[in-house]
Amino acid sequence: MVHRLPRSKTARVIFVFFIILSLTLMAWHFFGHPKKAGCVGLCQCNYCDPDYIIDGQCYRAVGCVGACNGCPNCNGQPGLGGCGSWILWCRGSDCCGKPTPRPRPTATPRPPADCHGEWKVIKHPSVTSWKYTPPFPVVIGQDAIHGGFTLDIYARGGWAELWHKYPKKHCDDGSCKHWHWVCKQQVLRHYDDPLVKIDLTMDLAQSSREWIYGDLRARYPGAHVKEKLPWEAPLWSGRANSVHTQLKKYPSEDPGKHVGDIILETAGTPLNPPQHLEVPYMVPVHLIDTELVR
Repeated sequence: MVHRLPRSKTARVIFVFFIILSLTLMAWHFFGHPKKAGCVGLCQCNYCDPDYIIDGQCYRAVGCVGACNGCPNCNGQPGLGGCGSWILWCRGSDCCGKPTPRPRPTATPRPPADCHGEWKVIKHPSVTSWKYTPPFPVVIGQDAIHGGFTLDIYARGGWAELWHKYPKKHCDDGSCKHWHWVCKQQVLRHYDDPLVKIDLTMDLAQSSREWIYGDLRARYPGAHVKEKLPWEAPLWSGRANSVHTQLKKYPSEDPGKHVGDIILETAGTPLNPPQHLEVPYMVPVHLIDTELVR
């Protein structure tokens, strides 16, 4: 840094006078009337090396140490802290200290945007199985042992559930300092939807009717359908989640495929109306003197 001094002799005298006066006032101010410092510490000052003042210009600045007297007051004193008589400047920012760094707040994870809502899950009733006995039913006039066929039905009711999903904090360590969101699913309510009724329908398949009035009649004149089909009848009623019921020893008079539906009805729940289900079945009935069943 270069400082230009006054060129004229008078200016130089005036300049030196003001320098001496300023230094005297500063000494009186700081030593004659001491003030309580706003902060305590050292600060950076520079003075001019007198050996490098050439033609009123300072060509060399030398570092020295000043004393803080508040923020941003850095005071350098000639003869103190290595400072010479001609102090060029002092850095007041050294007296303000560095601001205490604030810890950066940890960003709170955001829960998943789609992790909310409710929905219903409906389980329909079902026919778990059905079977007929004997394994080869024959028309009632030719069956002296079984007296018809028996149809066993196993059925179950349904149920209804109300589910929802929600965000939940999951700890990554024992202290739970680090955690993240997970999306959980939970059943809010569960209701059984029991069976209240099972009905049965029966008919003779169209292919069996055509066979009776065609090939069978040609072989046995006067052959015709004897059973009063189709029909629908109640098979079971009550209230249960699991049911075993049967059509016992049905006296089939006609050969052919006996077909129909197993009809289930449920009670319903607060989440769904009563449910209706139809499950088809088929029982083949034979003539002893023929292997042909259509």
